[in-house]
Amino acid sequence: ERVYRMSKSNGDILWCGRPWIIPQVVGITIFIVALGIIAAWLEFMLQLSTPFMPGIWLFLGTFLVLGVVWLALVLRYLLQRATEKYTLRRIGVEVERGIISKRNIVLSTGGFSDMQVIRSLTGRLLNVGDIVIRSEGEHDLRLKKIRKPVETMQQIRDVMSRPLVKFTNGETQDSYKGRPTSAGS
Repeated sequence: ERVYRMSKSNGDILWCGRPWIIPQVVGITIFIVALGIIAAWLEFMLQLSTPFMPGIWLFLGTFLVLGVVWLALVLRYLLQRATEKYTLRRIGVEVERGIISKRNIVLSTGGFSDMQVIRSLTGRLLNVGDIVIRSEGEHDLRLKKIRKPVETMQQIRDVMSRPLVKFTNGETQDSYKGRPTSAGS
């Protein structure tokens, strides 16, 4: 996740983030390693080797299966991180999803209704959670696995709760800062 300073080059991006998957990947790795140690211990204690499958091949086969399971689980999280991008701009929140086919959902400050942070027990310990932004329309945006979700929600709330005022000459003015900005930014 990155925090941007407002400038013309980045289109007034205030915050940009993706799902934070490190805690899940570390947790899965610890679980798979522990499972492998337990399986190896059980194979050794129960002497599960047979004439058709000597002990070393059973041991290697177990770790190969656990390695494939670990890889499948980690790839799932990597795919989620690669396919979702969240951007907070001065005029709203944008969620971009997909790799081949992109889908963008934009919630402007006028469509904002309510926000909620959802964190599990481990999420509270690791300071990770989901932010659900409810709109007055039919779309609710869910920003998944956000690092520091309460601070990020406060930053989003600061942007989403202040209206933009339109003038007839094509400029908008940020009512919170009182600064004119160009239309369409």
